[in-house]
Amino acid sequence: MPRVARIKTNNSTFHVMLHSLCEINLFNNSEDKDVYLALIKKAKTKFNFKVYAFCLMNTHAHLVIDSFGSDISKVMHYINLCYSIYYNNKYHRSGPVFRDRFKSRIVDSYKYLINVCAYIHANPKDLLKSNQGLLEYSYNSLIDYLKGCNRFKVLDSAFLTSLLGLNYPQNRKQYYACINHTIDTHTIKEVELPTYMSESVNNKFIPRIHSPELILNFVSNQLNQPSKYVFTKYASSYTPLRALTCFMLHSFCNMSHLDICAFLGNISRSRVSSLITKGLSLTYDMPIIENFISINSY
Repeated sequence: MPRVARIKTNNSTFHVMLHSLCEINLFNNSEDKDVYLALIKKAKTKFNFKVYAFCLMNTHAHLVIDSFGSDISKVMHYINLCYSIYYNNKYHRSGPVFRDRFKSRIVDSYKYLINVCAYIHANPKDLLKSNQGLLEYSYNSLIDYLKGCNRFKVLDSAFLTSLLGLNYPQNRKQYYACINHTIDTHTIKEVELPTYMSESVNNKFIPRIHSPELILNFVSNQLNQPSKYVFTKYASSYTPLRALTCFMLHSFCNMSHLDICAFLGNISRSRVSSLITKGLSLTYDMPIIENFISINSY
């Protein structure tokens, strides 16, 4: 039976669900969960999306991802492929780790966003002992919302915090009290939770339909190097220009490695891959992504 096409747009928010094969755990211990969250953090730099909630269980995981202009399929393929390689190497096995493709549902309203996050935050209840509370399960973004932290550096908490007024202690207590009641997945949209949405909430996204020439000129201006040198091979002084251009084309034009090969000309896919990785590392030391977003988000 053919697979049904995934419903998606590049400015949607998604409830993403992942499951392991029946015979294995998706995460066997804290190290596995730490690795998966680290991969999400790396992917955020690569694709520039937002994470509004997460919960990693033993056999499955839930994420709420605002694609922010990126392609959710490419995002999850990158994360899950990297994790599968790690998992199989660590546990000396081969073959798939995840059960089928990841599942996703478009979150089409503020109310649905609030309630799906509440459902995710309540998810560990079945794992906890009777004398434990939800705040004792570490791999749940609930802790970050209620304690005002970002332990794994992957959560974008400002939007949901504004929707629920979680800057105020009484609202945090009310939210925690609400999610301690059973929330059924089939009635997520019908559960009533308080909303204290600020009028200043403005959730932007980054369009990924920019022309390659726009990206090239932007990187050229940022580095103060002529754009023509992006086509120059074997000149180490222009490697940052080539690397950042490849990275930005991949991230902000949704161009594949093959597309970038065609744009640059006379370059292999493996070289493009290494340049993208180099470009990603360069972004850690310079605000090129922030500068691009500031003038190209809507």
